[in-house]
Amino acid sequence: MSQCLCHWIGLATRYLITTVSEFSDFIFESLIKILFGKNPVYGQVRKGEESCYQFNFSKIVDSVNIDNLSNQARGNDFDRKQADRDMNTIDCMAEQSRSIYGLSAIVVKVMVMQYVYADHTLREVDKDCWIYKVMKNESNTYFPEASKIYCMLRM
Repeated sequence: MSQCLCHWIGLATRYLITTVSEFSDFIFESLIKILFGKNPVYGQVRKGEESCYQFNFSKIVDSVNIDNLSNQARGNDFDRKQADRDMNTIDCMAEQSRSIYGLSAIVVKVMVMQYVYADHTLREVDKDCWIYKVMKNESNTYFPEASKIYCMLRM
């Protein structure tokens, strides 16, 4: 790709990000993923922030009943009131991670929800390095792609 085309894509990206809705941004970011191979959700994580995302993820996972949320996600019996409280906790804590640490709240929520939907045994193995697992997500089969969770959260 020529430098001129890359320059125009960069200008178009800045323009779109400042003028269109988040969902439209997501569609554009998906196009960037196709063109340049970048993950549209985790592309927002800047180098050096991974440990901060992992810290906030761990705080949230330790504060909610993940098993109950996983049961809900799988269509099994679950406590609806507890699930509602837990989803509110996730929203509040993700927002705190944005306001306190400058992280993307949606990225934090996507990380947590990928963990909720992940295979129970395998997620426990990867819990302490979850940010690195979800950022790589190379043909992973035990948790959903970030873009699918992102779309689900936007509905």
